[in-house]
Amino acid sequence: MFKILVVDDENLIRYSLTMTFRGANISIRTAGTGEEALQAIKEERFDVCFLDLHLPDMGGVEILRALGSVNPDTKVIVMSGDIMDRQTSDMVRKYAVMFLEKPFDLDHAKYIVNLIMTRHDTASRIAQHPYVRRPSTQERRRHERHESSKIVMCSTMAFDGDRDAVNIEAALKDVSDSGMRLITTQPVSPGCLLTLFDGDVINLGVVRWMASTQPQGSYQIGVQFSEH
Repeated sequence: MFKILVVDDENLIRYSLTMTFRGANISIRTAGTGEEALQAIKEERFDVCFLDLHLPDMGGVEILRALGSVNPDTKVIVMSGDIMDRQTSDMVRKYAVMFLEKPFDLDHAKYIVNLIMTRHDTASRIAQHPYVRRPSTQERRRHERHESSKIVMCSTMAFDGDRDAVNIEAALKDVSDSGMRLITTQPVSPGCLLTLFDGDVINLGVVRWMASTQPQGSYQIGVQFSEH
């Protein structure tokens, strides 16, 4: 049984996520306060937790710490409509696999959870290969690309179960119907899931190659868009 915990003081959010994920193989528990969330964490182990950062009795950061200590395997998806301060942002980067800005698309939330549910099968397929091959220039250029100079926000999640997902800022250099090329200041390993947020547009893909570039400390990454 796949278990999901929804922590939010808004009834509509709890109801909407419950309706989205109800199914024969999914168990959903909700909490409207931090105290209820802490009690749920003590009583059960959850595969995924949707966590609002602003609760009536305590901050979501306390719940993040509790989950990291008690249930380190729980994949935390943080939800918020407010700007985070530096400390909160650092905690989200450390403990959460994804950040969803309210209001968010329920189909996107469902797609992310489906990826988490199948991550072990995906990781097994990747692990069968001794290395991740970097596509040739010809392969990467099968589709016409358009240059860009836009700064975008991305979130990465490893398929191998590593919970240290990262929210990063990247420069979008070029994009096509099949993928895009980004430059970041942080390495992103091939095989990672990457979500790009560009205004109202959300693009999901898999990192296929990475190369160091100039200036020193910068990385180029090639992303193949997912079909969903």
